[in-house]
Amino acid sequence: MVERGYFKDDFVRFFTQKSVRRSPLINLGYYVRATVVETFLKSFLQNASSEVQILSLGAGFDTSFFRLQSILTASFKYYEVDFPEVVHNKIGCMVNNEKLSTLLGSYEISDGGFELRSARYCIVSQDLSDTAALDKALVSLGMDYNLPTLLFSECAITYMREEESTGLIGWAARSFPKGIFFTYEQIHPDDGFGMFMKKHFQNINSPICSVDAYKTLEDQNQRYLSAVCKF
Repeated sequence: MVERGYFKDDFVRFFTQKSVRRSPLINLGYYVRATVVETFLKSFLQNASSEVQILSLGAGFDTSFFRLQSILTASFKYYEVDFPEVVHNKIGCMVNNEKLSTLLGSYEISDGGFELRSARYCIVSQDLSDTAALDKALVSLGMDYNLPTLLFSECAITYMREEESTGLIGWAARSFPKGIFFTYEQIHPDDGFGMFMKKHFQNINSPICSVDAYKTLEDQNQRYLSAVCKF
């Protein structure tokens, strides 16, 4: 998608082994996804009037931290969480690339290569379904739960079991009194595209676990509002 000129990302090539040609429809889908996420993150940072944090839940090989460098301030910190294999590989990509490691600044790697921390950026391996362990890991990295914090999941928690992702949302509501939860995930499973989408992810053994419970935008809104109202 980036190579075809739909979206500008000078860093994604450092996290990929080869280019894969996709159809224009797929490229357009990724373009919309990337643009929505970047627009929201920039808006959050540009409107911040005090020290803030961003917590990416299921970050994968997302490059947002590096692309947002131009508007980062000294009072800003970016956290990422994902499974051990993903985190270990991502850390390897970052520290073995001069451009990326320079943008990280001075950093420390711990836990056998499954955790990296710097003044502005931290990444840690953690199962998002274990919120007690997640909480402990973030505290150890310096997360301040009283600061304005944007938590976001970009097509990530939708692959968790519904009760686990709901538990994660509840943990976020309890833990971050000044938190914003931004999510980008699949809805409308019963239309033509939705049925095709569900079948595709089932075929690759990665089913979308909550899409049938929260089918519409209104359902998703109520899901998050209910978590907040409980606390």
